[in-house]
Amino acid sequence: MISLVQAMSLKKFVKPLVPKSILNALQHRSVEQLATRHGLAIRYAEGFIELSKGDEVLRLGYGQQIYIQDCIQFFDFYFHSVKPLELRDRRLADFSGPRYHKVIGFDHFPILFPSIPEPYATLEQYLSFAQLKAGDVVFDLGVYVGLTSLVFSRLVGPEGAVYGFEADVVNFKAASENFETARHCGAPDNITLVNKAVWCHEDGLDFSSEGAMGSSAASIVGAGRGTIVKVPTTTLAAFCSKHGIHRVDFIKMDIEGAEIEVLESSKELLSQLKPRLIIEPHYVGGQLTANRCCEILEKIGYTTQIVDQQGASIPLIEASPQFPKA
Repeated sequence: MISLVQAMSLKKFVKPLVPKSILNALQHRSVEQLATRHGLAIRYAEGFIELSKGDEVLRLGYGQQIYIQDCIQFFDFYFHSVKPLELRDRRLADFSGPRYHKVIGFDHFPILFPSIPEPYATLEQYLSFAQLKAGDVVFDLGVYVGLTSLVFSRLVGPEGAVYGFEADVVNFKAASENFETARHCGAPDNITLVNKAVWCHEDGLDFSSEGAMGSSAASIVGAGRGTIVKVPTTTLAAFCSKHGIHRVDFIKMDIEGAEIEVLESSKELLSQLKPRLIIEPHYVGGQLTANRCCEILEKIGYTTQIVDQQGASIPLIEASPQFPKA
């Protein structure tokens, strides 16, 4: 029996040799087998794919097939992350295109997502570790649509600051709109949104922009994930220097495989400012970056812990400075 991963790899390497219809059939068969093992039905329709369990239906676009394995394995997690549409005989969580969703756990206003929503349960893990308080300074690396930044903003208050970085132009526009809505709803005006990728230099970067959670450096995710565009870059040290930032209390880092480059280029800054960090590692070249991230941080005075992440097969890294700030 061919696995889903094997089918996707086969499609990548033999695509020039095998008709597209055969490759699609192999991939669909693998997905169907995986769905069956998790008690789900799957339907390929014109313009979208539906996963269903009883009266619960989760809809994805064909451009989001890279996420279908996670949506199958963690169907309940994603379906129940938002308030579904109540139809006559079913409840629909429609992630097939840009939509406003009422995020379960965030009661202030609907959030605009260009694609799959950001479940609040993951954010709760961030918050449990961060222990944010009024006046804190937070860096949010990989803003997506800004839900994490919005919650950080409310916790640090008007006297605090949140600096959010998002290189994907679709995500950046969605985050900008969500931040504007937040301001109209009385949220603190303390978020600085930066349309740059955080990287190891300031020379710009070829970036795979997919308008979803997986946008990243093209050198990491390869071609075929999104539109390859040149985006501006910054390092953490350069950004802090240019903007006179001498305090950072917490960093959330979810940058789709760029974490090694950012940590390596930020060792001096992290040693000086000693922020707490929570990092989502990723697979780069077939290897999870978690151990390498921990090695870098431990060498500059951090204790690290790898913990399970709710609704994901990839863990999180919690990193705390060994010594308190001066």
